[in-house]
Amino acid sequence: MHRTEDQLNQMLGEAWHMPYGRAQVAAVEEVIRHADAQGFAELQYAARILAKTAYIYAGEPEKAFVPFAWCLSVFDRREADPHYDHSLLWSFKAIVSALLTFPEVPLDRTMAVLDDMERRYRARATP
Repeated sequence: MHRTEDQLNQMLGEAWHMPYGRAQVAAVEEVIRHADAQGFAELQYAARILAKTAYIYAGEPEKAFVPFAWCLSVFDRREADPHYDHSLLWSFKAIVSALLTFPEVPLDRTMAVLDDMERRYRARATP
């Protein structure tokens, strides 16, 4: 069953107000599925902004990497809603911390993400 864009926006708003945990993750994943299937670009981005945080706080940090990278690529193409810029850049800290918990991720890769974070923070702070 397809949901309308308004219905998905309402579902996403409800997901934002849910407590962190498995139910919030399930709710935002449902919005992503429908938004992707119907090509609702703004909802795809906004839902993934929530998903990266929901995954981290639900104890599933490994799942946060994909929506974070997806959002970062949209941001770099200048197609992102600027309303979420702060949330995206703020989440770099949690992503770097999460990377450190996975020994299979090479340290130089984690350092590259940290360097990217620094570059972006400095660019944002420069008038």
